[in-house]
Amino acid sequence: MKLTDAIPKLLNHHFRHYRKSYPATDISDVATLLQNNVVLQNPDRTYSINFDSAKVNETLLEIARNLLSKPLPDDIEDAFGYIAQFKDGLKIYASNAPINAYSDLIKGLRNFVLLRSNQGTDVYDFLFALLISNKKRPNHLLSFESAYFHFLPVSGYPTEIIFKSCCEVMEKNKDRSSDVYKFALAIGGINVEMGIDLFAFGMHNDILQFPGFAPNILIGLYNAGNNGAFSLAESLIEKDVIEGLKAFAGFDFKTSVEIQAVSKIATSISEEPNVIKSKSWLICKILNSAFCPVNLRDENLEKLHKLIASENQEIAHAVFENVMFALENYEDEKYEMLISYLNNTQNFKVFENFFYRIKNPKYLFGILVDLYQDKGFRISIDRFEHSILNYWSESQTETENLILSLFEERNLSFLAVKIMLAGHGHPLPIDVTKLVEENAQLNAVESLCEYPHSIEKLVPIALDLRKSKFKSVREYLQQKLEHLIFNTYHESLLKIAENKLSPIGDKKLLQSLRNALESYKKMREFKVSVKDLDPRENEQDLMDLYYRLEHENQATLMKNTKKDGFLSMLRDVVVVRGKAFKSDDDKQIVPLQLIQSSVLINGDAYKNPLAFERKLENL
Repeated sequence: MKLTDAIPKLLNHHFRHYRKSYPATDISDVATLLQNNVVLQNPDRTYSINFDSAKVNETLLEIARNLLSKPLPDDIEDAFGYIAQFKDGLKIYASNAPINAYSDLIKGLRNFVLLRSNQGTDVYDFLFALLISNKKRPNHLLSFESAYFHFLPVSGYPTEIIFKSCCEVMEKNKDRSSDVYKFALAIGGINVEMGIDLFAFGMHNDILQFPGFAPNILIGLYNAGNNGAFSLAESLIEKDVIEGLKAFAGFDFKTSVEIQAVSKIATSISEEPNVIKSKSWLICKILNSAFCPVNLRDENLEKLHKLIASENQEIAHAVFENVMFALENYEDEKYEMLISYLNNTQNFKVFENFFYRIKNPKYLFGILVDLYQDKGFRISIDRFEHSILNYWSESQTETENLILSLFEERNLSFLAVKIMLAGHGHPLPIDVTKLVEENAQLNAVESLCEYPHSIEKLVPIALDLRKSKFKSVREYLQQKLEHLIFNTYHESLLKIAENKLSPIGDKKLLQSLRNALESYKKMREFKVSVKDLDPRENEQDLMDLYYRLEHENQATLMKNTKKDGFLSMLRDVVVVRGKAFKSDDDKQIVPLQLIQSSVLINGDAYKNPLAFERKLENL
């Protein structure tokens, strides 16, 4: 197949499927396309379209001409508008394509258009005019800086213009500064000589006024294989310590010799509060390296410990933040640093973020157990709820095992239930039948049934133990449910149990629970029949008088208050029989919307609260 036929066929296939790569079976004459740099082979032996290819972009412009019935305009702004129209026109091939389906195609086409439009410094001049203009940008130019910095490495512009481009964007359109930093990181891998020249020119032209610009250039150079960037970083650290530390922290070190050299540099840096954040970040990166020798590892870990225990709280906060987010692995050491940091600063807010970078949930459970044993049942675990749910999502089996292990100790079984309810709408679906020991199952029944609230969520979990191999567990579960139906939850709990139990397989248990409800009803009927102490029978007149006097006093108070105070400026809102309301200036009566929420509460919590609290704390 001719190349002029193969490229349009390939692009038409891409318009419909918009994938990053394709197997060879999806591409006609892949050998010819590969030979002409139209496609690029990936390590997994799939093929990606090279949207930087001139042949590809010339074909795209021809397709655009036919689709839009007009050629590409010469003006840059109009040309970008033309490309935006072409992107919209591609919907005829795939109407449900996601918004970024053709992002690589558009990026390459914009770059090709800028190269065609570049006469002298025309593209730079257009950028500068765009930056100083007070007019609102059209949508197709909102991300022009991104296209410009993709074009810049192949623009042929002198170093001075490249540097000025970066500075102008960072000064005049800070929202697009990220495009400059991405360019600085990428330039070392695209054009090493351009990267070195840009750094050298910048060092003589106040590059340090833009924090992070110089370090990004050096990071891109070093990580692309230019070892000379190491000495350039040493020269940078002499000019600006923080910028130099940023550069070294971004280097991907390949040998222990490099690690030892940069560790020596870090040791020589002072530990002033304004420097310590960058220094501790570099220490964390040194520890993360696979080439860090054991002696340096121990030395740097000890250094972090001392900094976290510093009397200067600013230093402790800065260092621990880096330990949380930059130090990888070392989970035992990070946990020890957490305890040291809390003892030093009492800043418990770090719990909200710390455990997201810790893979093993045992450390979180260690904290929860310590807090529970210290503060008791009423301790709040709200700070840990997101971390618990994250562990449930990432390490469900391990997290479930840790929750189940809490049932093995009677005084921690309520903590297990409290953790299970971190799921809010639905408790974590813990399988209590996995508990092996008889005592653990008994503790699970006790804590799930005696928890102060959310019985409607917990009883279905407890009922899984109705088929326990231990007779004592089955009997204790039945006794607990009968007690709760008779004394506390009544019909509500029976309905919950009936939804969970089988009418045939659990017939005996269901009957015993229904008998408990019948016993409650009989007891209630007997109590209702005794009128001697019923206040509604003996004191109804006094109660009515009390409420009438209360309403009169409230009405008088409001009337007197509104005469002289600021409340006189407010209009009355009258609630009509608790079902609607109306305002003074509006005769229309508006119905109230029904908003309700409910949760089942253990009746013992208000019948005998002191005894109930003792039960919770001493369970």
